[in-house]
Amino acid sequence: MKLVLHIFRKDFRHLRVYLAGWLGLLIVAPFVVALEFPMQYLSIVLIGSLKIVLMALIVSRLVHDDSVVGSTSFWLSRPVSNWQLLAAKSFFLVGTLIFPTLLVEVLMLLFYGVTVTDILRSFPETLFYTYVAVAILMVLAALTRNLLQMLAFGVVSVVAMTLFALVILGISDSSLRLPIDPMARMSLQSSRWIGFFLCLTATAGIMVCVQYLTRRTKPNVILTLSALFLCILLPVQFWTWDLVAAVRKPEPTVVDPEGITARIDYQSLRFYQKASTSARDKRMVLHGKLVVENHPPDLIVVPIQVRSSASFGSGDLGYGDHDVNRYEDAQLRSGFFDTWGSDLDDGRVEVIEEALGGVRLFASKFRLEPGYVPKFFEIPKEDYDRKLATVGKLSAQIDFLIQRIEITPLAMEVGARFRRGSDHTEVLDVTILGKGRKVMEISLHESIHKLLPDRPRNRWYVLRNRSRGEALLAGEHNSNIFGRVPFVLPTVSPNRLRLHFTLVQIDPSYGPEWFEDAELFRIDITYFGTVSKSIQMQNLVMNRIPGP
Repeated sequence: MKLVLHIFRKDFRHLRVYLAGWLGLLIVAPFVVALEFPMQYLSIVLIGSLKIVLMALIVSRLVHDDSVVGSTSFWLSRPVSNWQLLAAKSFFLVGTLIFPTLLVEVLMLLFYGVTVTDILRSFPETLFYTYVAVAILMVLAALTRNLLQMLAFGVVSVVAMTLFALVILGISDSSLRLPIDPMARMSLQSSRWIGFFLCLTATAGIMVCVQYLTRRTKPNVILTLSALFLCILLPVQFWTWDLVAAVRKPEPTVVDPEGITARIDYQSLRFYQKASTSARDKRMVLHGKLVVENHPPDLIVVPIQVRSSASFGSGDLGYGDHDVNRYEDAQLRSGFFDTWGSDLDDGRVEVIEEALGGVRLFASKFRLEPGYVPKFFEIPKEDYDRKLATVGKLSAQIDFLIQRIEITPLAMEVGARFRRGSDHTEVLDVTILGKGRKVMEISLHESIHKLLPDRPRNRWYVLRNRSRGEALLAGEHNSNIFGRVPFVLPTVSPNRLRLHFTLVQIDPSYGPEWFEDAELFRIDITYFGTVSKSIQMQNLVMNRIPGP
C-alpha cells in the first residue's frame, strides 16, 4: 500500500499543473453555462474542448510516464509489481478525475435546486459520462508508447468502427427488430446506446488490466479491435434489453386502459386518389378520423400508428396498410432528449384551448401543424371501381399515446417563480416592444433536470386574455442549448429564454391594452405510455363514402 501511495504522490507532483487546469474548468464550466454574456457560445464550446484535451493529456502522461509497452520502462527495474502499478494508476484516476467531477456536479445540482432524490438518481449518469471517456483514453494510452501513437491509434479505431457500423447498418434494417410500441421503441433506442457504451467501457477496462498484467501489446491490440467490433454488433443488430425501462422510476397509474373506448368517425371517412406518375397504378386511399372517449380530462390520447385491413366478399385477400402519425413520432423522438416543444398540432391545440377555459389559441410567428387523419387502406382504382357496391369489413389495430397535460399559471412580474420538483423557472424581465407596442418579450431563467431514463416531455408558454377569449403561443426564443452537454453539465440544463408574443398574429388592430389583462401559463405535456385498441367496422360499402 505504501508503494501505491508513493506512485500516486509522484504522479500527482508531475501532473499538478494539468490537474489545476482540470479543476479550474470543472468549477468555471457551470457558471459559464448559467450566465449570459456575448461570447457565451464560444466559451462553452471552448471549455468542453479543453476538458477533453486536458483529460487526454492527463491520461497520456499518467500512463506513458510508466509505460507498459515494451521492456525499457524505468519502473520495471524497481520493486514495483504489475498489480501495484495498476492499482496506483486506477486510484489516481478516481481521485483526480472521476471524484472531483462527481463532486462539482452534485454541488451544481444543489445550487440549481434539484431535489435530493434526483441528485441520487443523477450519480450513475454523471459517472457514466466521465468513466466512458476515461476508460477509452486509458486503453488507447496503455497500448501505445506516447501521445502521438495514442492519437494515431484512436483515429484508426474510430475510422474502423465507423466504417464497420455503416456496413452493418447497411446490411440489416435494425428498426425491424424493435417492438411496435413507440414508447418502448424510444426507450430501447436509448438503451441500445447505453448498452453499446457499457460494453465499450467494460471492454476497455478489461484490456487495460490485461495489458498491465501481461504487457503483451500486439495480441492485446488485436483483441481490442476485435472486441470493439463486437461492441458495435451487440447494440446495432441484436440488442433487446430495455435498460431505460428497467431503471425508470415508477409512475402512478394515470388511466384505466380498459375504460378508454375508440371508434372510427364514419362521417369523416373520405376516399382520395393517390398521386401517381403511372396511369396504370392509380390507387384510392381511405382516410378518416378517430374518436377517443372515456379518459380523464387531464389526459391526451392520440393515435400514433394504425395497422388496418379491409376485405370485400369471400375469398378476398384484403387490402392492408400501416400508417404512422409522423407528427407524434417526431415529437416523441425530439422530446426524449429535449424539453422545448415545437409547433403544436390541431389535436393538442384543441385540448389546450379547452383547458384554458375555451379560448382560441393563436401561434406567434410560426405555423400550427394540421391534425393527423389516419389512413386505413389503399385499393387499386380498378378494384375500387369493381367493388364499389360490395359489402366489406374494416379491421384496425390502433396504438394510442397517453399524455398528461399540466397547465400552471406564472405571474408576469420580475422575480415570479415556478417550481415543479427539480425543474425551476424565474421571470427575469417583462417588456412591451415594437412599433405600436404590439410585441411582449418575457425573459425567463429555467433550470431543467433531465436524465436518460426520464419519460419524454414537452413544454410551451402561452399568454391568455380571458375577457377576449384569446391566447397567444410563444414564438421565437433564444435558449442556451449547450446547457446539457456531457463534458459541461451532464444532467441539468440552465437556460435563458426570451419569449415573444406578437399581437399581429391575432388582429393587426390590437394595441398594448391586450397585454394588460393577459396571464402567463406554462404548459407541460408528459408522455406516459401507450394503449392499443381493436376496432371493426362491419357493412363497409365504398360507394356510400364520399370520394374525389
